[in-house]
Amino acid sequence: MQIAVLPLNAGPNTRPALARQLANFACEIARNVTQQEIHAVNYMAQFPDEGVTRFAMVNPSEALNEVEMVKQFFQQAPMERLVDGLLAERDGGGGAVTLRVFEKDEENPSEQQDFPYLPGGIFGPARGFVELLVGQLGGQMPKELDVDENLFGTNDPGAFELFMIGFDAVQYIEKSQGMVAREFDPTPAFESLASAQEKDPDWEAPYIALLNLCRLCTQHRIGNADLIEKTLKALTDKEPDDPRGWFGLGDFYGAVGNAQGAADNMEKAVVKLQMRAAKLKKDAEAAKSKGDENLAKELEAQAAASANDEAPVLSRLAMAQMGMGMPANAERNFKRAVELEGPDKPSLPMLAQVLGQTGRSHEVPALWKEALDGNPKNPHFHTNYAMSLIQAGKEEEGVKVFENALATLEDATIPKRFYASYLAQKGDFDRAMDLYEDVIEVAPKEVPVLLEYAQTLQNANRAFEVPKVLKEVLALDIDLNTKAQTQAWLLRLEQPKRVQAVDDAAKKLQEGDFEGALKELKPLRNWLADFWELWLHLADAYNRTGEYKEAEQAVNSLLTLFPGCEPAYALGAASLHGQGRDEDAYHFLRNAMGHMGGSLTVAVNLAQAARWVGKNDEASALVKQIREATHNDPNIGKILDQIEE
Repeated sequence: MQIAVLPLNAGPNTRPALARQLANFACEIARNVTQQEIHAVNYMAQFPDEGVTRFAMVNPSEALNEVEMVKQFFQQAPMERLVDGLLAERDGGGGAVTLRVFEKDEENPSEQQDFPYLPGGIFGPARGFVELLVGQLGGQMPKELDVDENLFGTNDPGAFELFMIGFDAVQYIEKSQGMVAREFDPTPAFESLASAQEKDPDWEAPYIALLNLCRLCTQHRIGNADLIEKTLKALTDKEPDDPRGWFGLGDFYGAVGNAQGAADNMEKAVVKLQMRAAKLKKDAEAAKSKGDENLAKELEAQAAASANDEAPVLSRLAMAQMGMGMPANAERNFKRAVELEGPDKPSLPMLAQVLGQTGRSHEVPALWKEALDGNPKNPHFHTNYAMSLIQAGKEEEGVKVFENALATLEDATIPKRFYASYLAQKGDFDRAMDLYEDVIEVAPKEVPVLLEYAQTLQNANRAFEVPKVLKEVLALDIDLNTKAQTQAWLLRLEQPKRVQAVDDAAKKLQEGDFEGALKELKPLRNWLADFWELWLHLADAYNRTGEYKEAEQAVNSLLTLFPGCEPAYALGAASLHGQGRDEDAYHFLRNAMGHMGGSLTVAVNLAQAARWVGKNDEASALVKQIREATHNDPNIGKILDQIEE
């Protein structure tokens, strides 16, 4: 039975987040009970916003869906049955949930159920929703779910409502991959989840959701950093022995460039994990002494899991210590992480990097050799061992390791891929191309490999074959940044005279002939509309001649093609500033920081824009972070000094 569930529509004066999450909750429980798939539909609209695509959650109607709309869903997806409904809340609390079941090719619903509820009675309609879905799938509710706490996780319906509303924001950010509507404010979600935790301190779900909300907002630069920090500190105050809170706080500090704060809190997380593991082991020994072998085994398994959790935290601690300029401490913790890890050793590349950065590259091959001896079928270990030998100046030995991997591994795709790159750099193009072709046969959609293969063809004086490969790349579902650069490469090969005119105009810009550059560039807009470099130089030329509106339009065209082009954000801010639109420039750059948080160009320009609009504290904080991140680079320091004047 293929069944789809639409989010509940939210009636007048009703919280859409609660309506959406009631449907999601019912689907999740019904899946677990019946072990059958349910297609949970999401109402999410997408729209362009200054060169990027954003998403917004929608409530399509304040009433039940029209039957015609339901029919459209049946036409769009292969399903036999569909469930929709409406949540209507009343002033003062309480309300009603209406649920309808539609069969394919039937005009009217085959079933309709109404669940009125009093204030504090949300468990009634939520349980009714779950039971309806389970019944539609031919299942039965387990007896243990008759208990509210087993079904909802809590006995407090108020806490449940608050959790659902806060969790809606977590799902929104996850499903939009951080590309939320600009006006979205996560503050109410933080408040709802914190209130849910206060109502039922023993319920773990709000704690986990708050950690996830903090992580997502940090990752995508959404909301207020002070609120995220305050929330994480509150979580560690309430649950001081839970390592997850300390890890979250360390992760936050790492993201905002505070390496000391990241290291301090990651270290606390490690200590809490070690304390937990020690306690579990002690409890296991006590259980054994009482003859309870089953409990002892369970506690030992939990202790082992806690030890496994320690490795990634140690690795993050070591990364923070590297950021603080403490390579000896970082090396020690990476080594501890590697010792705790399983056979794949995910921290080993970072340990090798530390050794390389401290002038001990000669020690790296031994690390990979030891790992390879312990896991001889791991293609990554063969590859890294070979590359470490080559980087240590032992090229002949590294080549032998590559050749051995090709001869002995059942699947040598990964060694072939990196061996091909090495051979291409050494000028052995024929062998490199053979290996690339082997890899492409196995992974025909691996874009980096296709691009390296194209570069090797070009270096081997077979440029006439490159356009075919580039067109294969462009035909794939690739990100816009890769597409823009690949398209530019293709245009350089297929339209060399027009591209040369763009290069000539760029040279005129460098020489200060701005009008001459514009004269060269303007006629090319129709011919090279998908050549990002044209729009970059055009925006620069317009800014320099004071034609700021035209510069803004050129930046929009550029970002539509190449949203990861860092100079575009500086040019865009300059075009808006030139029009006296400093607030727009500030929001434009804040938006850019959301998906380009590691960009120095964007960060510097955002600091300047913050100063333009009088956000002096934010500007000063950004300047401080940039100085720390660039280790007080004097060249960048001159720019920052001007911002602070």
